[in-house]
Amino acid sequence: MTISPIEELNAAIQSYNPFPTGAAVVREQDVWEQGFPDVTTLNAHASDAVYQAIDRVHHARSAREKVTSMVIIAYKGVGKSHVISRIHHRLKADGSALFIYAGVETYDIKFVNYSFLQTVADSLNHNGSQGVTQWQEVAAAMVNQVGRNVNSDAEAIPAKDLVEKYSQTENNNWVDDLVAKYRRIRRSDPDIIRAIFWTLSENNSDFAVKWLSGKNLAEVRANAMGLPNPSTEKNYQNAEAFKAISQILSLVSEYKPLVICFDELDLDSRVDPESGLTRPQAIAALIKPLVDDIQLSNQSKGFVILTVMMPDTWTQKIKFMSGVPDRVSKRGEPIQLTFMNGDSIIQLVSLWMKEFYQSSNLIPHSPIYPFEENQLRDLGRNSDSSARRVLTWCSENFKIAGVTNIQPSENIVELEDCVEIDFVEIEYNRTLIAIENSIATLLEEKITLAEALWLGFSTIIGQKLENVKINSLEKIKCSASEKSYSLDFKIIGEENGNPVKIGVMVLQIPGGQGVQAGLKRLIDYQRFEITRGCLVRSKEINPGATKAQGYLSDLLSPRLGGEWVKLTGDNIKTLVAIRSLYCSRENYDFTEAAIFDFIARKKLVVDNYIIREILSDPSGQVPSNLSEE
Repeated sequence: MTISPIEELNAAIQSYNPFPTGAAVVREQDVWEQGFPDVTTLNAHASDAVYQAIDRVHHARSAREKVTSMVIIAYKGVGKSHVISRIHHRLKADGSALFIYAGVETYDIKFVNYSFLQTVADSLNHNGSQGVTQWQEVAAAMVNQVGRNVNSDAEAIPAKDLVEKYSQTENNNWVDDLVAKYRRIRRSDPDIIRAIFWTLSENNSDFAVKWLSGKNLAEVRANAMGLPNPSTEKNYQNAEAFKAISQILSLVSEYKPLVICFDELDLDSRVDPESGLTRPQAIAALIKPLVDDIQLSNQSKGFVILTVMMPDTWTQKIKFMSGVPDRVSKRGEPIQLTFMNGDSIIQLVSLWMKEFYQSSNLIPHSPIYPFEENQLRDLGRNSDSSARRVLTWCSENFKIAGVTNIQPSENIVELEDCVEIDFVEIEYNRTLIAIENSIATLLEEKITLAEALWLGFSTIIGQKLENVKINSLEKIKCSASEKSYSLDFKIIGEENGNPVKIGVMVLQIPGGQGVQAGLKRLIDYQRFEITRGCLVRSKEINPGATKAQGYLSDLLSPRLGGEWVKLTGDNIKTLVAIRSLYCSRENYDFTEAAIFDFIARKKLVVDNYIIREILSDPSGQVPSNLSEE
């Protein structure tokens, strides 16, 4: 092994800083995919406690002992989400448990059950340890149980083989046959059983997962798959969602232990005016019946609920809720994460530098160069040395002491060109990648999409765009039962000197009564005090839906002068990324002004297609190339 010349090491250091601000902020993408370098000994007591809990519920003899829960507390940047990421990657590697990650910052706390059902369905649609999705792993285990029930000597068929087999089967009778045989073994909800089996068919898997998440399918698709569409009334959906969650968790845990992680409870301190609960309290109120009410068999492999939060969230918002704390943490007192010391800081920096040097095909004389050991140990003497703070310090001090006149190669950027790093842009780009990976799911989330549009317009208040000067925005109140088909907000301004009030409605539910009800509201200009209605939607509206089509014709008519703006992932992802970054700004120590300045400099809002289309003169036309309902 030959040590690389110091000149080459220095040139590499001058070319690229591997420690951007915010690098230690673990996102949902990092939880599911390969995340950051992990010092496995750091806060190992917390992750080990989870592994031990999995083993206990797995081997517990009584159904009453098959569910447990625990809480991890730590201050910002200490590594709560990083521990979750570590746990997931271990479980995926050894196949010892299935995994659900609930980042609850986007939950509508009025409808927590429904939001969590979507989390369960989406999480189990991530790949597990067998090279297929976790849903497909469960479905394969169910198929193999059916086989053993017929022939006790039957060999288990690998999940990949079953996916290949049923993806190529044109006759759908196999689903009916499997449902009938499985129901002789376990009397679970036949529709949920059917949907899980459908995940083995690649052509139908996405639709099955969509149905399992509580969303409607197009009527033709639902009929073909034999799945009934649920009501779109939100209160009913929320109540039914918990029944579905109970059935799914009970069934899934028959085959493998299950770990459910609740994260991002602390990002929103607002109180819901109807329930009087904060976001952490609403999640705690969800966990209580998960622990108390889900029926498991003595053969179940059980499940573990892990919730991570700030210490003040536990002591001030959860601990004094009646009958709740001992359900949120059956284990007892929360597990406290610790700050880093000199040894763990050196290990962490060594891991980051190892990746840096390996990517450049270099071998350093010291694994932490250009840092010195005494510098890093000094950091460890601080009482609040979090991983995030250490990596931020590394970012700011990643330079060569006393070295000048380094001649970089032609592919290396001069150091002077690297000094002005836009950390907001770095995090925006990372956020955008995460959004792109989940855009299909996000296109179904009306609240998230509407909030993204609202935030976008709020950054250009006072400006003139498409001949409309935006003076203010106003949210439109509605009852909880109308949320999925309500107007979201109105843009108040002036167009060519005349007052204008544009009512904006994101309407992503499939056809049916919900679409009809939404369009009926959108054309009620007098009730909502608007001069123009704007429908934002990616899906076609069933030509056979007579009333809905009539309301749509009214909206687009010259009399009402409304607009249908086509929603696409490419056009909305920028705004959703802005919203996500804005909501998480405290994690990165970004100010609102810094984010708004970045948005303005990059013209992320003023050049956005959807923003401009909402403001532009209505075409009166139905958009082309809409997606299937």
